[in-house]
Amino acid sequence: MILVLIALCAILKGAVSSVSTNSAAPGKILGQILDKCCTDPKQTIIIQTSIDTFEEECKLSDLINDMLTYRKNLIPVIQGPSIPATVNSLYYNVFMVGSYSSFHKLYDTMGPSKYDFEGRFVIVYGYKLPQMKKITERTIKKMRDKKILNVIVVVVDDSSVEVYSYFPYHKGRCNNFDPVLVSNISLTEKHLDYDYFPNRLLNMYGCTVKVGTYSLKPFTIIETKANNETVYKGTEVDIVKTVARLHNFSIEFYLPENGSKWGFIRSIDSTGLMKLIQDESVDLGFGSIGMSVERNFFLKAGMSHSTSTFVFVVPPGQLYTSFEKLYKPFTTDSWGYLAVAFAFGLTFSQLFFGGHRITFLDMFKIESLETPLMNMWTQILGIPLPKLPKKNITLAIAIGWMTTGLLVRTLYQGAMFKYLRSGVQKSSVQTLQDINSAGLHYYMYDVTRRFFVDSPEILEKLIRYNSLETLF
Repeated sequence: MILVLIALCAILKGAVSSVSTNSAAPGKILGQILDKCCTDPKQTIIIQTSIDTFEEECKLSDLINDMLTYRKNLIPVIQGPSIPATVNSLYYNVFMVGSYSSFHKLYDTMGPSKYDFEGRFVIVYGYKLPQMKKITERTIKKMRDKKILNVIVVVVDDSSVEVYSYFPYHKGRCNNFDPVLVSNISLTEKHLDYDYFPNRLLNMYGCTVKVGTYSLKPFTIIETKANNETVYKGTEVDIVKTVARLHNFSIEFYLPENGSKWGFIRSIDSTGLMKLIQDESVDLGFGSIGMSVERNFFLKAGMSHSTSTFVFVVPPGQLYTSFEKLYKPFTTDSWGYLAVAFAFGLTFSQLFFGGHRITFLDMFKIESLETPLMNMWTQILGIPLPKLPKKNITLAIAIGWMTTGLLVRTLYQGAMFKYLRSGVQKSSVQTLQDINSAGLHYYMYDVTRRFFVDSPEILEKLIRYNSLETLF
């Protein structure tokens, strides 16, 4: 059976190559195109095939073999009809298809969780099909629907290899998605000098970009002049205007409905700026937007950047009062423990020594030391003897109290000396732990709380704002 399959492929290969002087020439050109578009050795080239007929399978198999044979860049290649589940974020992608329906099969599997839509896509049609121009237009439109800019469509013919792409921004034409023949390569050509993946956004030729934002001082400040002209300024507005000058595009601002700001992102019924972006009413949005799992799932994030820095201005440290100098060496828990211990001792003395001194002592001297009370007393004081002398139990109790008092006093004096030695001023607030220890509070809005769900110690000291303008 295998021999029959090989024979059929050989016959079909001979039939196809009979009209060409060199059957390996198309694959050789594809190998050069692959070398020019895939240059990062840290990435992997993913080659996927999709066919409808056995003839297409033989043709594409020959093209792939020749393409891989003549390429020069030593970049890893994964080839097959499907991609292993362990491979993610596909950057270099080559689709080998025999028809538009074959392409559509691969297209339906494309998703942002698997493919890097900012990567490079090479779609190779192994034949020049009837109505190839319309097929090329539909192919590019489909890729554009997924917001993929870096795509070329390669059409293999008997005498040449045609390369199509699209340039959405061109002089005199904006949002232009018509395919452009960028290279018609003869099969006898040896070297390719064309850049198939230029920066298509480097010069946008003054085209208009719809930008969504909202009033959020000092990032976005919206003012209305006497002539009803709306002026946009602020730190992030300046960034967007700078980008517009660098890439030569004009800005048209859009505001969310009902004066809303960030809004919430959902699969449906999103609100605020998130709704404008999700519905594609704007091309991009800005306004001190933080990254979150929900936003990254439904939307495409740009490059992260910082537009501001929070600076906590605090005094170098206030002088401790005399009372603070007394209680600071011990923590609040330590003082609480001592208070309970002394209260228990006074109560114990009053109950057992007041009015029943002789009776209690006589009873206590002959009492076994195996009682829970004496065991606890021995363990706390850490007396090295396995058993206390029964005839001197009173003396042992007195010594125990003296030892406890001496220990507490020594610890207190040592802690006070160490504490005062480090300075007589309160330390300044430097970390979140210092803020929490100082009993300070945090001011934020509900939309910001999502970034602190894993920090309950911050949310416990949260003071919410209802109006954004109250911050500035």
